[in-house]
Amino acid sequence: IPTLISSKGEFWFGCKEGILAFSPDKLETRKYNYKTYILDFRINGKENPLMGTPIKYASEVKVENDQSTFTIEFVALDYSNRDNISYEYILEGYEKEWNFNGNNRIASYTGVSPGKYKFRVRSINEVDSESLSESTLTIRILPPWKSSWYTYALYIIIIGIIAIISKLVMMLIKAKNEAYIKRRLSELKIKFFTYISHEMRIPLTLI
Repeated sequence: IPTLISSKGEFWFGCKEGILAFSPDKLETRKYNYKTYILDFRINGKENPLMGTPIKYASEVKVENDQSTFTIEFVALDYSNRDNISYEYILEGYEKEWNFNGNNRIASYTGVSPGKYKFRVRSINEVDSESLSESTLTIRILPPWKSSWYTYALYIIIIGIIAIISKLVMMLIKAKNEAYIKRRLSELKIKFFTYISHEMRIPLTLI
């Protein structure tokens, strides 16, 4: 195909219909906002036993208090530009500033206290420093069973049961003592009148 390049950098092509002009400068570069995914969540190098669904579909994970050392793996699915993608992340509630991670796709944490946290990771195009996308994951580190709310509730229930039982026992003891006193008074009364009637030799009359 006959081709000419003009002084403006335009390409001219000869065709049956005439001349076709093409300007490369007017081509629009289409940008794709590639999503950042959280791929894996591991505790001490092992999968989380409390995970009910795959991590990429989960919005929240739960971690036992004695397993608060964990790693999170993530990636932005821009395979054509992956060498120019860097990452930064933050664990809100635990950190106040973002961590720049370069091309490293793993974040690690050790000894995080019990509580609810939000992990955020975003990918950045190093060519134009443009943030591509962000992904989040809620992380709930469970408290020790001795300090959990249901343990405190159990303590309160047990204390309440003990208090009720103690009160019932005291009421039974009181009732038993009152019955014993009444019985002893009745016995003493009978003995008294028996003694009087015997001494005075009169018929015994009990009231």
